[in-house]
Amino acid sequence: MSLEEYHHKRDFGKTKEPYGKKDFTKGSKLLYVIQKHAASHLHYDFRLELDGVLKSWAVPKGPSLDPKVKHLAVHVEDHPMKYANFEGIIPKGQYGGGTVMVWDKGIWEPLDDNVRKAYHSGNITFNLHGKKLQGRWKLIRLKNSPEGKRQQWLLFKINDEYSRGEAEYDIKKSAPNSADTDRSMKQIQQDKARIWTRKGEQKAPQAKIKKTRLALHLSKIKGVKKGSMPSEIMPQLATLVTDPPKGENWLHEIKWDGYRLIARIEEGKITLLTRRNNDWTYQFPALTQALKSLKFKDILLDGEVIALDKESKTNFQILQNSMEDANVDAELIYYVFDVLYYDGYNLTNLPLVERKNILQKILQSKSAVNEVKYNDHIIGNGDEVYSNACKYKLEGIISKKIDSTYIFKRTREWLKIKCTHRQEFVIGGYTDPKSSRQYFGALLLGYYNKDKKFIYCGRVGTGFTQLSLQEIAHIIKKHEQKKSAFDFFPERVTRDIHWVKPKVVAEIEFLEMTKEGILRHPSFKGLREDKKPQEVSLEQPKEVVIVEDPPKLTKKTRAKKSGSNIVFTNLDRVFYPELNLTKQDLLEYYEAAAKWIMPYIKNRPITLVRCPTGDHKKCFYQKHMNETVAGAIKSIPILEHGKLEPYIFIDDINGLMGLVQMGVLEIHPWGSNNKNVEKPDQIIFDLDPGPDVSWSEVVECAFLIRKIFEQLNLKSFVKTTGGKGLHIVIPIKPKLEWDEIRDFTKRVADLVVEIDPSKYIATMSKAKRKGKIFIDYLRNARGATAVAAYSTRARSNASISVPITWKELSKGIKPDEFNLKNIKARLKKLKTDPWKDFFETKQSITAKIKKSLGF
Repeated sequence: MSLEEYHHKRDFGKTKEPYGKKDFTKGSKLLYVIQKHAASHLHYDFRLELDGVLKSWAVPKGPSLDPKVKHLAVHVEDHPMKYANFEGIIPKGQYGGGTVMVWDKGIWEPLDDNVRKAYHSGNITFNLHGKKLQGRWKLIRLKNSPEGKRQQWLLFKINDEYSRGEAEYDIKKSAPNSADTDRSMKQIQQDKARIWTRKGEQKAPQAKIKKTRLALHLSKIKGVKKGSMPSEIMPQLATLVTDPPKGENWLHEIKWDGYRLIARIEEGKITLLTRRNNDWTYQFPALTQALKSLKFKDILLDGEVIALDKESKTNFQILQNSMEDANVDAELIYYVFDVLYYDGYNLTNLPLVERKNILQKILQSKSAVNEVKYNDHIIGNGDEVYSNACKYKLEGIISKKIDSTYIFKRTREWLKIKCTHRQEFVIGGYTDPKSSRQYFGALLLGYYNKDKKFIYCGRVGTGFTQLSLQEIAHIIKKHEQKKSAFDFFPERVTRDIHWVKPKVVAEIEFLEMTKEGILRHPSFKGLREDKKPQEVSLEQPKEVVIVEDPPKLTKKTRAKKSGSNIVFTNLDRVFYPELNLTKQDLLEYYEAAAKWIMPYIKNRPITLVRCPTGDHKKCFYQKHMNETVAGAIKSIPILEHGKLEPYIFIDDINGLMGLVQMGVLEIHPWGSNNKNVEKPDQIIFDLDPGPDVSWSEVVECAFLIRKIFEQLNLKSFVKTTGGKGLHIVIPIKPKLEWDEIRDFTKRVADLVVEIDPSKYIATMSKAKRKGKIFIDYLRNARGATAVAAYSTRARSNASISVPITWKELSKGIKPDEFNLKNIKARLKKLKTDPWKDFFETKQSITAKIKKSLGF
C-alpha cells in the first residue's frame, strides 16, 4: 500500500485532513496512534509508523485488554505521518465523513527480529507505550486473506501485567475521551472554533498576561515551591463524620449543594475539571467567560459551582438542568475555597489558612465578577456554625484543619458534617406510574457493599418535577433488562417493576435508614453524572477522634524496636509453612532491616504482593490504594489508562510496618521517585536464566554487563533476586523520560546479545530462551517494577533479594543465598554497606554515551 490511494480518495479542497507525504522521522522511536472515527459506523483506526507512513487497520470493535478477545482489523490504505495529529470533523460527502478523535497515542516497539518481514508475512508482535494502551500486542493476518487490498487481520492483547478481563474492565468505556485534548466525541463535533489546516491546528491568538506583583513575593514564603503546574491532580476529599470538631485549629465552611470543579488556567487557557478529571469546560460557558475576564495567566483553583433559585437558595436540579439545556436561565456561582498553584509557584505544601489568605488577595486584586466568589470561613465554634447551617436548611458544613497541606486523596484533615442524610445511590429499576403520574412511579435504589454486591435499599417517589420525570425516564429506559441487578431483592411482588442495568446515579435525601437497610422518607435531588455507579457505597459517618497520646501497646502487638505504632493481628499466622516461619518472624526481620530497606522503597510508587492468609496460592498484586490498606500507607495520583489512579507508597517506618500487617511478602518499587515519576533515577537489568543454564553462566553474564557499563563510565551494582537470577542496578540522575530510558536499556541488551547470541537473548519468547539468559530490560518501562533490595519473596524457601558486592559475587554467592533464617546474621556481620556509594553516585546517560552505542 502507498499514499497514492490515500490521496486519490480525498478532495483536499474540501477536507482539512493533511495531504502529507512519506516522512522518515529521525531516531528509533516509532509513532503509534488510535483514532476513534464516527463515520457511517463508529470504529477505531489503529495506526503504526513504518517506512515513513502510518500502516492502518480499521478495527470495528476497537482494542480489548482481554487476551481472550480477538477483534477483526481490516487493513486499509496507508496514511501520512501528519494524520496522527488530526482530530476534528471530516465533512459529509467526503470519504470517511464524520468526527475523528485521537483516542490514544504513543510509540510502538517491534519485538520481531525483522519487523518488515513480520509485517509482510502477516504476523507482528510488538509493545505499545501509549497513554492508554500498554504492554504486548499482536496483529495476525487471517490465512484466507489474500495479499492486496482489504486484508483481514486480528488484533489482540498478549497476556502480561497490563491484561484485564473484558467483563472486569472495558478501556473503551472507562477512557472514552481524547488522549490529546480530553474532549468527548460530542465536544469535538460541537467545537466549530477549531480550525484545521495542512500544518495542523491553528490556535486562537491570546493576549500576553503580565506576572502579578503578588506572584513575585510568593518565593519569600516558606513552603512555596517554584515549578511547573501539576499535569493532573486528584482533589482532596472530606471524610463524613457525625459531629463538627472542636477547637481553634479547625475552620468551617458552608457545604454547597453543587458540583466540585477544579479551574485550571495555563497561559490564559481555561479548563474546568470534575473531581474525576473529566473536562466540563463546555458545560459552563458563562463561568468560563467570567474566569477569562479575570485575566489569570497560570492558576489552579479548587471550588464548587452552584445554582441559585429565585429565592437565592441553592438548587441542584436547576444546576443540572442548566447543563443539559443552554436555554435554562440559571444564576451560577463558582465558590472558590482553595488555590493550589499561582504564576509559577506550587502552594500545596502551605498551611490551609495561608493558602486561603493568598486566594483572597488574588481575587481581591481582580475586578469583581458575580460568577466567581471567594468561599469564606469561620475559625472555631464548629457546633454553632453547624447549628446555623442546619437552621437555614443548608446541606451542612465542611471542617478543615487550618495547618493542613493539600493532600490528593480523602483524608481526615477535611471533614464533612451533614444536616440531613444525603448521598448517592444507583438506580436498579422503576415502577409503573399510577393516577395522574406520568413516565414512572418510583425508582428502585441500591449501593455496592465491600464485596462489590449490589444491595437494594428502597424506593424513592418524591422530589420529581414533570421535566425531571421525563428526562430520567428517557435515560433509564435505555438500560432496561429482564433480570434484576440486585444481588438480593426482598419484595415478593414484582409485576409492576421494570429492571434496569445499574448505570445511573441519583442523589437522594432521606430521614434515616432502618435496621433492615431501607431508606425512610427519601426524596430525589438530582442525577450525578460525575459519579461512577461502581464507586457508590453506603456512607457511614465516623466519629471525630483526635488522639493526643496513643495508648501503649503490648509487646505482642507493637513493633517496639522500630518505633512504629501499628497494631498487629494474627502474628502467629504461618507465612512459610516449610520453614514454620510466621508473621511474627516477618515483623522481626523488617524491624532489623528497616534502615537497610527504607532508602530503596520510601517515597516511590510500589506494587505489593500480598498473601494475607499465608497461602502462597492465594497471593495477589496490589498497586492502588483502597479500603484494605493499612492507615500508615499513603498514595500519590498517577495517570494510568487516561485517568488518575492512587498509587501506594510509604515514607516512614509506620508504612513499612503497615505492609507487614497487610501480609505483604514482596515489595516492588518503581525506578523513579515521587518527586518526578516520569523521570527514572535508576535502571535495572534482570538476568533471567533458562532452566538448563548454570549459575556460573549467570555470573559471567553479570560481569559482562558490568564491563560494558564501566566502558561507558557508569558504575553498576549487583544484588541477588531471591529467585534464580541477578539484578544489575545503575543509579542515574533523573534527566531522561521513560521512553528514552527504555531505548537505552534495549540497546545495551541488544549489545550483550550481539557479543554472544548463543548464550543471550533480549526477547521474551520462552521458546527461544532454552539454554540462554534473558536480558530483561523491559523492567525499565513506565509502571514496570522489580523486587526491592532487602525485600522478602513469596517463595517457599523464604528467600530475600539482597545487595552484594561484585567481589562477593565472584566468590560464589548463590541467587537464593539469603532467607529469613540467616539474613539477620548477615546484617550483623556487615562492616560496610555493600552498596554504600549507591545514593552518592551521580552519573548521567549523556549524548556521548548514546552516540557510542549507536543511537
